Amino acid sequence: YFKNSTELLSGTNAVYSTMHGGNLVGREWFFLHDTRSDEVATGGSQLEVPRAQLLNGVQDPSNAVLNSVWDALYTLIHRANTVIANGPIVTDNTQLRDRCVGEAKFLRAWAYFDLLSQWGGVPINIAPVTTADAYQARSKEDDVYTLIIQDLNDAIAALPPSYAPSDLGRATSGAANALLGRVLMLKGDY
Repeated sequence: YFKNSTELLSGTNAVYSTMHGGNLVGREWFFLHDTRSDEVATGGSQLEVPRAQLLNGVQDPSNAVLNSVWDALYTLIHRANTVIANGPIVTDNTQLRDRCVGEAKFLRAWAYFDLLSQWGGVPINIAPVTTADAYQARSKEDDVYTLIIQDLNDAIAALPPSYAPSDLGRATSGAANALLGRVLMLKGDY
């Protein structure tokens, strides 16, 4: 697989699919971010126990929502790493190939930024995991920042400023610049 740009685009779409899935921005991600802010109201006591625990400050490894988001972010990272690693194999449409790799780097940076902002230093994987024992130790926050910033700079160089109407919703160079600004502000690098 990933012998041509159409297959690489399918792999990139799979990264977006993870992002939009129920374990991330499609549902659970909302409970880690928006619901804990003062911008929304929960609507009462109908929240399931793991979600209610988050609102009450209980954040431990037994929480199903935390586990769902963590697992989905690393699934997204794995899929992005697969696109990035296989990009050099594709030679039939280098412009689309470079865009797909840029999108994958943007999405990987987004995932690591979310992990970093929630949990600090986290394990870094920059290649597809191919064995069950390929665990990584927790990295220092500065190492995670370095990876995110490098990915976003690569994405800025590779991504277009806009897309045709048939491709709306994909990462742009402007989105990568905006995320880079957020990352630098969180880091304190004004």
